[in-house]
Amino acid sequence: MKNRSFLRNMLKVALGQGVSLLSGVAVGLLLPKALSLEDYGFLKIYTLYVAYTALLHLGFADGILLRLAGRDYESLDKAKMRTYTQFFAMMQGIIGAALLMAGALVTDPDYSFIIAMLGVNMVIINLTTYYQFISQAVQRFSEYTFKNLVVAALKLCFVLALLALRYGNIAAVSYRFYIIGLNVIDFVVLAWYVVTYRSITFGKGHRLRESKADILSIFRLGIMLTVAYQVSHLVLALDRQFVSLFYPTETYALYSFAYNIITLISTMISSLSIVLLPALRRLKAEETGSRYGDFLRVVAMLVGICALCYFPLTVFIRWFLPEYAESVQYLRIVLPALMYHSGISVVMFTFCKALGENKAFFKISLLILLLGFVTNTLAQLIFATPQAISIASLITMAAWYVIAGAWVGRRVQVKMGREFAYLTVLGVLFLLCTSPSVSNWLGMGAYAAAIVAVTAVFYGKFLLEKIRKS
Repeated sequence: MKNRSFLRNMLKVALGQGVSLLSGVAVGLLLPKALSLEDYGFLKIYTLYVAYTALLHLGFADGILLRLAGRDYESLDKAKMRTYTQFFAMMQGIIGAALLMAGALVTDPDYSFIIAMLGVNMVIINLTTYYQFISQAVQRFSEYTFKNLVVAALKLCFVLALLALRYGNIAAVSYRFYIIGLNVIDFVVLAWYVVTYRSITFGKGHRLRESKADILSIFRLGIMLTVAYQVSHLVLALDRQFVSLFYPTETYALYSFAYNIITLISTMISSLSIVLLPALRRLKAEETGSRYGDFLRVVAMLVGICALCYFPLTVFIRWFLPEYAESVQYLRIVLPALMYHSGISVVMFTFCKALGENKAFFKISLLILLLGFVTNTLAQLIFATPQAISIASLITMAAWYVIAGAWVGRRVQVKMGREFAYLTVLGVLFLLCTSPSVSNWLGMGAYAAAIVAVTAVFYGKFLLEKIRKS
């Protein structure tokens, strides 16, 4: 029964993520067509810093997720939840206002606008995250799927409208207009969550003075997870930070476009982590360890297969977006880095949350952040090219996978050497198959054959056992 429930939840989330993936591919490839290279660069600078604003919920949203994970919505104390919601909304409003004032003090008009919009978006997104985490914790995944469908449709329609404005010579399209439009769409989603969860939003709650200790305990529960997530995100974004600091906006636009493709590929894989935490919270300690190896293998195989998307995408990019063709050279390097990062973010980080080991994951991520800073700095000082920074990021991801995987493996008594070897072999073969000296379609055929052969060698027995049990 539990397996069927997990599979059903997984399919619901996969549906929403699948539609988001299709919409994301369309938006990710059409949007650069609607904006100039410089405008796209400023947009990606904005999106780079949007991720950091999640830190400004100061652990409260993550604390709610950890506290409620595995609970039923009907069993929640509604009056207490109203107190949490109203307090959190007030707190985010104050921080957002401070960012708006900070933006007004900046003299550069582009960065003044970006900072101001970060303040607006921070309030909307952090409140939406709070509701999403409640939905995730109580396993109401139909809402998550519906939200993804709505957002995907709205964003696609918005980008198509921008294209019509530009190519119909109706109006000029700038990154500012797109950012404002995104905030409107995000606000629509937030409004939907507020209405859906009105029973824990509006009405009488407890007095803040009476709930002070409870609220502080939520902050304490979630702050380490929030900081650990932000540190891990900074590790992933470190190479982009270096490129944004040392290279022109146009170069950063090309580099970020490659990462935009990476994000699209990882969207489907990340759906596993959404249903994984509540499911793990309901397992006994001995069962959690046995699941770790299985999930790590499944994600490794899935991300290896997803790398096949590189080949048709490069053809499309060179045809449809020739001004972004240079980004392909970055894409082929950062895709193997995604192979490692997916195992870290989807499986290792989720298991750390389920085991209550957020502090340990934070320490590991902090160590990797330091290592990433050193490797990226050396790459810039010695080679001074974006490609060198990409390679430094790949090395950092591989080290992170080994260190985090070894720690979690010891905690659940499962070894992960085979998974690392599998990803490394696939990564090397991918780089060989995408070499400029190899034709695109020949490389695709060779890499597809490599996936089959390498998977048969490493996981043939594992797959046969799973097929027999099913």
